[in-house]
Amino acid sequence: MKKIVLSALVFMMASTATVFAGDQISESELPQRARSLISSCFAGDPVSSIEKDNRMRGTEYEVELASGMELDFNDNGTWRKISAAPGQTLADNFIPEKIAAYLAKTYPGESVTKILKNRRGYEVELTNNHDLHFDSSERFVRVDR
Repeated sequence: MKKIVLSALVFMMASTATVFAGDQISESELPQRARSLISSCFAGDPVSSIEKDNRMRGTEYEVELASGMELDFNDNGTWRKISAAPGQTLADNFIPEKIAAYLAKTYPGESVTKILKNRRGYEVELTNNHDLHFDSSERFVRVDR
């Protein structure tokens, strides 16, 4: 009986992982806007994998570069999240101007390891592991430590 239950549990876990996994696609299948960002900003860092996820809110693309950097795009190719490779930081050109000015003044010496953009605003993760939240006008809202 234990073997049957264990087998059923393993089968359900494997099935669930398959259902939630995205489809592997080629770089040419990404929206043009996403391909342009990758080729202009990450030319020296080749794409290692791309997943296309069809979700309730639309299609999302998850791109991993050879360095370990991860980029998420929405269905029209606009970036939603950019995560630096482990031990690395993001280039300043991905940080909106007002947010960059706030960070330089309030957190000198810290760098950005991840930035997330959604309809409510931005979430920025720093090298000190603080998560800073900004509204859609790039005004500081709060910090999570």
